[in-house]
Amino acid sequence: HAFWHASAKVNLPSVINNPYSSSLSLFDQRCSVYGNCLAVLTEMKFPDATNNLTLEFPEGYNRRKM
Repeated sequence: HAFWHASAKVNLPSVINNPYSSSLSLFDQRCSVYGNCLAVLTEMKFPDATNNLTLEFPEGYNRRKM
């Protein structure tokens, strides 16, 4: 919810009180990038299928090889 407010405030303030409005383009991609940043820059764990915080990266994420 906080990430939605931050994205709306910066990109389309008119939808800040309309949660998950389709007017805020590319919100799903922003969420993916945010999750990847959390995974790379923090030691935060992500929930697995049983909602336990065990995953290094969000479920379904395919890490790019260098």
